Amino acid sequence: MIPTTMDGARRGPTGLAPGPRTQRRHIIRLWIPLFLLWLLLAPIALLLSPLLIVIWAAGRRDVFQITGALIGLFAGVSGTRIEVESPDALIFIRIL
Repeated sequence: MIPTTMDGARRGPTGLAPGPRTQRRHIIRLWIPLFLLWLLLAPIALLLSPLLIVIWAAGRRDVFQITGALIGLFAGVSGTRIEVESPDALIFIRIL
């Protein structure tokens, strides 16, 4: 027999009446192609290019090696999955 309250509402397993039903959370799924991220990162690369020229002129590091490493880092982002959870929504982002 399931316990009930005086008004006929069923009680949960703890003996307390369940609270009001919450709204369903929205689920948002985004697929972002990698080339769009490259377009977003291009202005940042242009802003950093004078810094690379200064490093190259100072002779401290191999600028081409640094540039190749950064390009490899950003190219390796493909396949990344990001999940963001909030009380109102679940957001899934996948970089293709």
